[in-house]
Amino acid sequence: MRARTVTTDLERLVVPQLVILRAAVTPESPEEDALVTLECFVAVALKLMAQTNPSKVRDVAMVSEIRWRLDALESKRC
Repeated sequence: MRARTVTTDLERLVVPQLVILRAAVTPESPEEDALVTLECFVAVALKLMAQTNPSKVRDVAMVSEIRWRLDALESKRC
């Protein structure tokens, strides 16, 4: 049996943030369209993470964080 990533802690962190955004967005606005896209992305990401080996999720998270930090450093230089 393959190892699965437990996403309950992540869901507990992310879902309340989406609820805050949902409350701040005006219905039928461009911002609502953007939020719907974000909510869909998060739902898909959580389902995929739940089906993925934890080490693969950690690897992708580490690469993403490194990329984010390098991008932040690069933007400070400009």
